[in-house]
Amino acid sequence: MTDGPDQQRILDALSRARTQIEELKKPKDQRIAIIGMAGRFPGAENLDEFWNLLREGRSGVREVTEEELEAAGVPDRLREDPDYVRSYASFEEATAFDASFFGYSPREAEVLDPQHRVFLECAWHAM
Repeated sequence: MTDGPDQQRILDALSRARTQIEELKKPKDQRIAIIGMAGRFPGAENLDEFWNLLREGRSGVREVTEEELEAAGVPDRLREDPDYVRSYASFEEATAFDASFFGYSPREAEVLDPQHRVFLECAWHAM
Protein backbone atom coordinates (compact mmCIF):
# COMPACT_ATOMS: atom_id res chain seq x y z
CA MET A 1 0.00 0.00 0.00
CA THR A 2 1.42 3.37 -0.93
CA ASP A 3 1.21 6.59 0.95
CA GLY A 4 -1.40 8.68 -0.67
CA PRO A 5 -3.92 11.41 0.08
CA ASP A 6 -6.56 8.84 1.15
CA GLN A 7 -4.24 7.18 3.63
CA GLN A 8 -3.21 10.56 5.08
CA ARG A 9 -6.87 11.59 5.40
CA ILE A 10 -7.60 8.35 7.28
CA LEU A 11 -4.64 8.88 9.62
CA ASP A 12 -5.72 12.47 10.28
CA ALA A 13 -9.29 11.33 11.02
CA LEU A 14 -8.03 8.63 13.40
CA SER A 15 -5.81 11.17 15.14
CA ARG A 16 -8.76 13.57 15.59
CA ALA A 17 -10.93 10.70 16.86
CA ARG A 18 -8.26 9.70 19.39
CA THR A 19 -8.03 13.32 20.59
CA GLN A 20 -11.82 13.47 20.98
CA ILE A 21 -11.86 10.17 22.90
CA GLU A 22 -9.12 11.40 25.22
CA GLU A 23 -11.11 14.59 25.84
CA LEU A 24 -14.18 12.54 26.74
CA LYS A 25 -12.15 10.44 29.17
CA LYS A 26 -10.85 13.48 31.06
CA PRO A 27 -12.61 14.08 34.39
CA LYS A 28 -15.26 16.72 34.04
CA ASP A 29 -15.50 19.71 36.32
CA GLN A 30 -18.03 18.48 38.87
CA ARG A 31 -18.22 21.64 40.97
CA ILE A 32 -21.64 22.97 41.82
CA ALA A 33 -22.83 26.27 43.20
CA ILE A 34 -25.23 26.60 46.08
CA ILE A 35 -27.69 29.17 44.86
CA GLY A 36 -30.04 29.24 47.79
CA MET A 37 -30.79 27.82 51.19
CA ALA A 38 -33.99 27.34 53.09
CA GLY A 39 -35.14 25.35 56.05
CA ARG A 40 -37.78 24.96 58.71
CA PHE A 41 -36.77 23.80 62.15
CA PRO A 42 -38.33 23.35 65.57
CA GLY A 43 -38.66 26.87 66.95
CA ALA A 44 -37.46 28.49 63.71
CA GLU A 45 -39.46 29.01 60.53
CA ASN A 46 -36.44 30.04 58.46
CA LEU A 47 -32.65 30.12 58.45
CA ASP A 48 -32.40 33.54 60.13
CA GLU A 49 -34.53 32.36 63.05
CA PHE A 50 -32.54 29.13 63.25
CA TRP A 51 -29.26 31.05 63.28
CA ASN A 52 -30.61 33.22 66.12
CA LEU A 53 -31.49 30.08 68.10
CA LEU A 54 -27.96 28.77 67.62
CA ARG A 55 -26.30 32.09 68.50
CA GLU A 56 -28.38 32.39 71.65
CA GLY A 57 -27.79 28.77 72.64
CA ARG A 58 -31.51 28.04 72.70
CA SER A 59 -33.36 24.97 71.52
CA GLY A 60 -36.53 24.87 69.48
CA VAL A 61 -37.57 21.69 71.29
CA ARG A 62 -40.02 22.48 74.05
CA GLU A 63 -41.50 20.72 77.05
CA VAL A 64 -45.07 19.52 76.62
CA THR A 65 -47.46 20.41 79.43
CA GLU A 66 -49.62 17.92 81.24
CA GLU A 67 -52.68 19.60 79.74
CA GLU A 68 -51.33 19.21 76.20
CA LEU A 69 -50.59 15.52 76.77
CA GLU A 70 -54.06 14.97 78.16
CA ALA A 71 -55.67 16.87 75.26
CA ALA A 72 -53.64 14.74 72.81
CA GLY A 73 -55.05 11.59 74.43
CA VAL A 74 -51.77 10.29 75.88
CA PRO A 75 -52.80 7.60 78.42
CA ASP A 76 -52.10 8.22 82.14
CA ARG A 77 -49.89 5.11 82.41
CA LEU A 78 -47.65 6.46 79.66
CA ARG A 79 -47.53 10.01 81.07
CA GLU A 80 -46.54 8.59 84.46
CA ASP A 81 -43.73 6.47 83.01
CA PRO A 82 -40.39 8.05 84.10
CA ASP A 83 -38.89 7.14 80.71
CA TYR A 84 -41.56 9.02 78.76
CA VAL A 85 -40.04 12.01 77.02
CA ARG A 86 -42.26 15.07 77.35
CA SER A 87 -40.77 17.06 74.51
CA TYR A 88 -42.13 18.40 71.27
CA ALA A 89 -40.08 19.28 68.20
CA SER A 90 -42.04 20.71 65.31
CA PHE A 91 -42.57 23.98 63.51
CA GLU A 92 -45.49 26.26 62.83
CA GLU A 93 -48.02 25.12 60.27
CA ALA A 94 -46.35 21.76 59.75
CA THR A 95 -49.48 20.51 57.99
CA ALA A 96 -50.09 23.58 55.81
CA PHE A 97 -49.36 22.82 52.17
CA ASP A 98 -50.56 24.56 49.01
CA ALA A 99 -51.21 21.43 46.95
CA SER A 100 -52.40 23.19 43.81
CA PHE A 101 -49.31 25.42 43.76
CA PHE A 102 -47.14 22.30 43.46
CA GLY A 103 -49.51 20.60 41.00
CA TYR A 104 -51.03 18.08 43.42
CA SER A 105 -54.70 17.32 43.86
CA PRO A 106 -56.01 17.57 47.44
CA ARG A 107 -56.14 13.76 47.61
CA GLU A 108 -52.55 13.39 46.40
CA ALA A 109 -51.37 15.96 48.93
CA GLU A 110 -53.20 14.11 51.68
CA VAL A 111 -51.26 10.89 51.05
CA LEU A 112 -47.96 12.63 50.31
CA ASP A 113 -45.41 12.20 53.12
CA PRO A 114 -45.43 15.38 55.26
CA GLN A 115 -41.63 15.49 55.10
CA HIS A 116 -41.86 15.52 51.31
CA ARG A 117 -44.32 18.41 51.43
CA VAL A 118 -41.97 20.42 53.65
CA PHE A 119 -39.06 19.55 51.36
CA LEU A 120 -40.97 20.92 48.36
CA GLU A 121 -41.78 24.14 50.22
CA CYS A 122 -38.16 24.61 51.32
CA ALA A 123 -36.85 23.88 47.82
CA TRP A 124 -39.20 26.52 46.43
CA HIS A 125 -38.06 29.07 49.01
CA ALA A 126 -34.41 28.28 48.30
CA MET A 127 -34.89 28.96 44.63
